[in-house]
Amino acid sequence: RDAVAVSAPNYMGRRNRSDSDSEDERKRRSRRAKHSDDSDSEDERRRKRAKKRRAQWDVAEDKSLSKKPAAGEMSRQSATTAASPDGRADAMMQLQQLALLTKRSREIHVGNVEAGISQQQVKDLFNNALHGANLSVGPGEPVLKVSLLPEKCAAFIEFRSPLETTHSLGLSGMDLGPRQIRVSRTRDYEPCPPHLDTCIIPAGLPAPTSALLASLGMEKGMGAPTSSGEKKLFDGFKWVTEAQAKAEKSEGQKQNAHEISYTARRVYIGNLPADGTFDNEELRNFISQSMMRAGIHDLSKTGHMILSVHRDASLKWAFLEFRTVAEANSCLHLNGLALRDKTVMINRTRDYTPVSDVDYPKLYAAGVIGSTVLSPDGKVMNMPSGAQQAAASSITPTSALPAAPSDSRSGPIASHASIGGVPQILLDNTRKVRKVFVGNLNPTAGINAEVLSTFFTEAMKSASLIDPAQKGDLIIWSYVDPRSHGFGFIEFRSIAEAQSCFALNGIEVYGRKVHVNRIRDYEPYPQHIDAQLRKYNLLGSTSISPDGQDVFGDEIPNPEGETAVW
Repeated sequence: RDAVAVSAPNYMGRRNRSDSDSEDERKRRSRRAKHSDDSDSEDERRRKRAKKRRAQWDVAEDKSLSKKPAAGEMSRQSATTAASPDGRADAMMQLQQLALLTKRSREIHVGNVEAGISQQQVKDLFNNALHGANLSVGPGEPVLKVSLLPEKCAAFIEFRSPLETTHSLGLSGMDLGPRQIRVSRTRDYEPCPPHLDTCIIPAGLPAPTSALLASLGMEKGMGAPTSSGEKKLFDGFKWVTEAQAKAEKSEGQKQNAHEISYTARRVYIGNLPADGTFDNEELRNFISQSMMRAGIHDLSKTGHMILSVHRDASLKWAFLEFRTVAEANSCLHLNGLALRDKTVMINRTRDYTPVSDVDYPKLYAAGVIGSTVLSPDGKVMNMPSGAQQAAASSITPTSALPAAPSDSRSGPIASHASIGGVPQILLDNTRKVRKVFVGNLNPTAGINAEVLSTFFTEAMKSASLIDPAQKGDLIIWSYVDPRSHGFGFIEFRSIAEAQSCFALNGIEVYGRKVHVNRIRDYEPYPQHIDAQLRKYNLLGSTSISPDGQDVFGDEIPNPEGETAVW
């Protein structure tokens, strides 16, 4: 029992110590857990702070600036800004400046357009073609504006984006009515910055008007001082210095001169090699070198005489744009030039329009008229003579104009005669009516083209056979056969005066009664162009041929009393 009694307290003591140790251990574990939770929370807070800094690295330190508005608040702010007058005006000006930057890259030239085609037909053709080939940049109409030039059989089209404009160049050769159109860049084309290639200019965007500028507190021509004290002017789209404004004005005048003389500086060249081995640069160099060898280029100019070459997709023909009117006129004398195994054909373009007397001084001052031995001061020479004849003789036989056959009443292949300001297509349609054959000339009298023209001019004035309402030269072209000197041709400025000339049939010239008759390939002009002929004074009216009426019929009697049979 004593042993039991002794050991019992010891047991109880150990139990009490264990309980106490356990309580202490629990407290220690609790403290460790609490400390661990505090450490984890701190680590988590540090991670969150780091993540927040990474998300807002570009936000200012200012707490007021770093605070983000709620989504609803942002939409309300955007709506308020867009709805404000200042916001709308700023957006409008930005669009207008964007339209200005890309305008020259959003326009194309369309040639060979039938006169009766409407703007809507042209617009529908390009819109449907681009959408049908999936070449549009989005829904809506790619074409913004169509400007028709019926007198030149051409049109200009403005697209909403530069990329769609580029895609439209592939539509050259499409049928528009009875003709195949030709699509090309405009002469003032400038590529836009690459990042603006797919920008879209909305339809109906107004140009900067005075009212719009006034609403923005600006007026056209209003000056604003720069930081250096230099005055600036607002030209409707941007602020420019006075020196820049003068330079742009001078460049604009030069550009305007090129636009006015464009059709007079272009020629058509056909029957080209189409095997793909003769590119545009070779064609350009070939024509330039041929003109330089013949001495029919403008000696006062430097650089390339051919500014651009537009080659058809078939490679069989092309249009050449010369730097001056005189060089374009001289190039016509290369008709028949041998190129490899072909003989090229060079002629006026269908939309050719001579330079008018009103525009001539301005174009001459701008340097686009030029001068060559065959076209001094840009004038069209009837036939080269003197120094011109010597220059023309240096052209190889294959490049000279074919001479008229001695028994022909049709004259040379083409007279190329023109009247300032009159569309060439009207001159071509009436040439066979306005040209007259003159036969039985005295070959020993030394009659040349100038003598023939002077004689008939004075004779018709004396007989009152001219149109009193007409001004300028009565005869715009004349020709005498250089071999026989026995016949020639004269071309009148109007149909009525050509019809009246037949009254001089049988008049005596240097001891011979000349035969005045129609040319062999005479044919009446199309009656549906009467209104256009009156507009450009090509119809005319005389005392015996009012409104160009045919009063002599097809058979004009021979002055010897017999009917002339040709």
